[in-house]
Amino acid sequence: MLAVLLAAMLMAAAFPVVATGSVSAQSAPLGEEFQITFEEHSQNQIEFWGDTVVYADHVNGQPQVWGFDLGGNSPFPVSTSTGTQNNASVYGDIIVHMKKAMVWEESDDQWEDVGDIWGFDRTTGENFPICTDIGEQGNPFIWGSKVAWVDHRNTDDPLDGIWYQSDIFVYDLETEELVSFDASPTLSGYHAPVLYEDKLLIKVEDDWSLGGNGRLLIADLTTMETEVIPESEVEEYYYQDSPNLWGDYVVWQQYNYVDGWDIKVCDLTTMETEVICDTGAGGGVDVWENFVVWADDRNDSTDIFMWDIDTSTETTICANESEQGRPRIDNGTVVWVDERNADLMEIDNADIYGMYIAPQTAEFAGDDRYSTAVTASRKAFGDGADTVVIATGENWPDALAASGLAGAVEGPVLLVRSDSVPAVVVTELQRLGAMNAYLIGGDAAISAGVEADLNTLLGGEVTRIGGDDRYQTAGLVSEEAVSLLGAGFGGTAILASGVTSADAVASSALSAGLGMPLYLTPTDVLRADVKAMMETAGVTDLYIVGGPAVVTDGVKTAADAAFGTVERLSGDDRYETAIAIAEEGVALGLTWDGVGFAKGTDFPDALAGGVVQGKNGSVLLLTPSDSLNPLVKAALEDHSPEIGLVRFYGGDSAISQAVRDAIFDAVEQL
Repeated sequence: MLAVLLAAMLMAAAFPVVATGSVSAQSAPLGEEFQITFEEHSQNQIEFWGDTVVYADHVNGQPQVWGFDLGGNSPFPVSTSTGTQNNASVYGDIIVHMKKAMVWEESDDQWEDVGDIWGFDRTTGENFPICTDIGEQGNPFIWGSKVAWVDHRNTDDPLDGIWYQSDIFVYDLETEELVSFDASPTLSGYHAPVLYEDKLLIKVEDDWSLGGNGRLLIADLTTMETEVIPESEVEEYYYQDSPNLWGDYVVWQQYNYVDGWDIKVCDLTTMETEVICDTGAGGGVDVWENFVVWADDRNDSTDIFMWDIDTSTETTICANESEQGRPRIDNGTVVWVDERNADLMEIDNADIYGMYIAPQTAEFAGDDRYSTAVTASRKAFGDGADTVVIATGENWPDALAASGLAGAVEGPVLLVRSDSVPAVVVTELQRLGAMNAYLIGGDAAISAGVEADLNTLLGGEVTRIGGDDRYQTAGLVSEEAVSLLGAGFGGTAILASGVTSADAVASSALSAGLGMPLYLTPTDVLRADVKAMMETAGVTDLYIVGGPAVVTDGVKTAADAAFGTVERLSGDDRYETAIAIAEEGVALGLTWDGVGFAKGTDFPDALAGGVVQGKNGSVLLLTPSDSLNPLVKAALEDHSPEIGLVRFYGGDSAISQAVRDAIFDAVEQL
């Protein structure tokens, strides 16, 4: 199917030339490039896995390691201490990188900055050492629980390192087993390790002064046996660069001083190698499934191209008069380093750009509702938040208005039990660096003990907002949101049923993203106190979400008499109502790209997801756990050209794989 998508894009002339300007990762349909980093200093040395890009960020001229979560559309710091930090690699929630440390070298009577290997756990926000042995280590790569790196401890000069005397060490984070592939006794340097499952790819460079050569080795980590990759052996004046590995394919660049760079691919099942391009630029090559991406200088500048191994089809990803390089591909997405803004601003600058070549999916899920909300927070608020909104994870009425307040404070919604703060939430509050919190609901929803614990943990201000019932609580929460929004409040609010939760959570993206406070109403009467609270807040216009069965026409008539424009957004059921809300949200400035899905029969995942959707300017739809509503499917098909990213809130028990597949199939239609 991906090949069909690419063919359709080519016919639509989506790729040949980069469009003027750029969009963010949040509003990028298939085949349209987007800008990931925007800092006025360079970001480079990128690696990519899943929906996470990691890179070296040269803030103040000092390389630091940062990451960017495409699913949450958020940057996050990895290692920002003093000293050089770079060469990052990512797998799941673990990032590995090299960090320099000062070591005294007796033989030279001076301090040396020597590389160590460190890890970073996104779930805790903590760095941890992997290898701090005396000796230069660098170029780490992670796959699963295994980390490989270049190690100079066995060389004649461990602190400075010798290029043709280096080994590859592999450490298992789970079993703590350390193994090595030793090259230094043979005056060969082992470099550029790449892992995939139980395979290890190694670039070998001998001592050229002794007539050595270079080659690529593929190693089996279960047997520790190695084999030379065919047509990778080179002699003097030839060398390979940027080897990469995915599945049964090895790719690399091979250079000679006569013809320049070739891009080569070896199929490990047949051990046959082919040249797919002879105009490479030496700027990097990568492979995912049957697609190869590389930097190419056939034009006046270095551009990004892609090759489909199955169809022998070439596609231009980015052709721009500025320089592009180091492309990486995974999960249907290509990312690369791009210097176009350096040329425009006449500064030393490189940014990271990307393109979806297939619909990208991002899952926000944990072991339970509390950890799912934490995952949403971690992915969307990677660089922290000063203030958070705390709601009960046990009952929905008091929690429904939390999304609008979270949008106003620019922080996440986190869930707690009525009598305790889950440990995973404590860890996330610490990672966020949060100082302040709003507690939604009275003591029955969130106990005084939880409030005291949060006061101790945060050290700032913990403010409880609770009324006599759900209607007053929602009104008070919205009052605070309006106060915080100030001039950002445009006078439009949302009125939803306080008897059922589905329509209220379906509107949470509008509430959080468009600054629309949410009020609750009984089914058949607009309470005087709710009406008064809306009037006091300055509500002029109103969306009623849900049909007459949940909010009667009598309530709408009363609202019509009190406010300006009152519009009902509804369908035959909660799923169709969510579509109507989404369509209106897009008309008001939200996007279909990044559309989120949450289970329609429970509130917690949708509550946390609505904040993420609103923060990123996208819409939220509801789905049954085990089937996709036909009208939801039709809406996705209608808007598929606008969608490059889909988010899922909750694991397989909330949204089954069958539903995910059906959503993906609908979005794939072109």
